[in-house]
Formats: sequence, structure tokens, C-alpha cells
Amino acid sequence: MTATSRSNIARLVGAAWLLAALMNWPGTVNAASQQFLKTEPPCAGGPDKECITFDGQSPSVLTVRSIKLDQQGPGTGLVFIHGSGHCENGTAGLRVADFDTQIQQAGEAAPSHNGPGGERVGLVLQSSLLGNNDVFAFNLSALRLFRLKSGEAQRYLYRVALNRMDDGVFCKLYNVTLSVLFDPD
Repeated sequence: MTATSRSNIARLVGAAWLLAALMNWPGTVNAASQQFLKTEPPCAGGPDKECITFDGQSPSVLTVRSIKLDQQGPGTGLVFIHGSGHCENGTAGLRVADFDTQIQQAGEAAPSHNGPGGERVGLVLQSSLLGNNDVFAFNLSALRLFRLKSGEAQRYLYRVALNRMDDGVFCKLYNVTLSVLFDPD
């Protein structure tokens, strides 16, 4: 076996472990004194398998996902989210979709793209001359680090704050997965 083959096998084993951890297969969550990964399965609750749909009539702050972490000792939690989405203009003319997202602890103020784990999605959508809806797809990805005290259960949220959603515009988020990697002290 060549050095290249051994290197490729090592990468494959590492990728398989990561995949197992992300899918929360048995054996990937260890004792409280060890590092562990907790993840929620991708959401798909709507008619088009979306997590959430929102428009100008939606509440100004929406919770997309949440995850609870019960750890036994102090440590650090790396919370991360990934998913995708699209916004669509179903009317004539230029329309705007503008919103912030942020990974938060329960009880924090409205999400802000300026805060840790925050992002902003700002789109100008134009309907086409053929009358087709203008659709813009995007990826969602964010990380946020939290310091955890001993024995305190924590709830983490992925939330959206609507800045501006013009009439006729709606957005859908898909396959949003929220995970926490806990590293004990």
C-alpha cells in the first residue's frame, strides 16, 4: 500500500466519522466528561418540505430551529447551523426581501447580523418581462461559541428578524440543521 493510499484511507475514515457524528448515529455522543456532538435532523415540515415560509405578514421575529444541551460540567459549546433558502417575487416590479439571522441563547433580544453568529440576507428581486417570478437561492451557514457553566441546561435558537419584506415577496428556508459541539473543561 502506498503512502497516498494510506492518506486517502485516513481521510475516508475521518469523513465517515464526521458524517456519523452529524447524523447522530449511535456511539457518536460520549459521556459528559468527553467532547460530544448533538445535532437535530434537518427540518422539512412544510408542504414543499421547507422548514419555514415567511413574508411581509409574518411576525417580525421568527424562531426557525432550537436545540437543548444538557451537559454535566463546564465547557465550551460551538453552535453551528447550515441550510439553504430562496426568496421569490410574485408581483410586477422591483421588490425587497431583507432579514437578519442569528444563533442565540434563549432570552436574547431580536436577532442582528452585527451580533456573533449573525448574518444578513438582503435581496432586490425583479419580476421578469415574461411574467415569471424572480427567485434567488442562497446558503445559510453560521457559527457561534458559548461558554457553559457546570450543570446548566442551555437552549440555543436559530432566529430570523424581518427588516423589510415587500408585498408579493416570500422566502422559504430548507434543510436547516442546528448542532452543538460540546468541549468540556
